[in-house]
Amino acid sequence: MRKLQINLAGSWRDVLRFDEVAIYDVRIHARNLAQLADGKPSMRIADESNTCLERLCPPEYKWVNVR
Repeated sequence: MRKLQINLAGSWRDVLRFDEVAIYDVRIHARNLAQLADGKPSMRIADESNTCLERLCPPEYKWVNVR
């Protein structure tokens, strides 16, 4: 199980939990949301213990593997 997390003001919050098979769709939709959002939030994909696995990096909004 993975988690999409968002940081709007200094702390990470869970947005949703998803299975590995949904990772492609989660990446695409999270990227679109981040590009539309005011303030350009930080987003990441984490495991159940909140270890960051991937991070969405502006201004290109590409997912980067951090492991």
